[in-house]
Amino acid sequence: ETLPLRRLVIALDPSSDTDGTPIYDAYRSIGLNISIWHDEDYFYNGLRLNDRVVPANASVNDKRESYLWRQKIFLSACTRQFKRENRTWVLLVDTDEYLAYHHYDPGEGVPFPCGELKSEEAVEECTASYHRNQSSPSTGDIRTRLPVFGTPNSTLAHFLQSQLDYLIRDNNW
Repeated sequence: ETLPLRRLVIALDPSSDTDGTPIYDAYRSIGLNISIWHDEDYFYNGLRLNDRVVPANASVNDKRESYLWRQKIFLSACTRQFKRENRTWVLLVDTDEYLAYHHYDPGEGVPFPCGELKSEEAVEECTASYHRNQSSPSTGDIRTRLPVFGTPNSTLAHFLQSQLDYLIRDNNW
């Protein structure tokens, strides 16, 4: 699967005017564990919120430095939190970053679950069955539904939003 996401931490931008609660709640309803952090949730060891407050008339460079400083503090707190939770795989992604999708390709070889089988015949049968199931929306590899890389609005956020109804309707998370 592409990012079998089970845990998500979101840092709220203190200057944001939008409320993402309906979206967060929709994903919580299908089992995604989401934490929403405000500044006070991840500043630590004597760091004060006012240490890097930048006035509205600050230079572009000062605003950028403040953003990078806040991001560093947040990402550090995230990695500590996930370590406490014994998470073994963590992906740190900013909202404006893109991921290159790992598209499903029927020619990609022996699927992972089939590779451990002992006989060549069993591997071939498992592989054929696996590839047949990929065309089914309910049993198929989610990668078969990914947009072609480079398609406008093909961010991870857009893809997840497009799949939300499908995931909730079929409880296929």
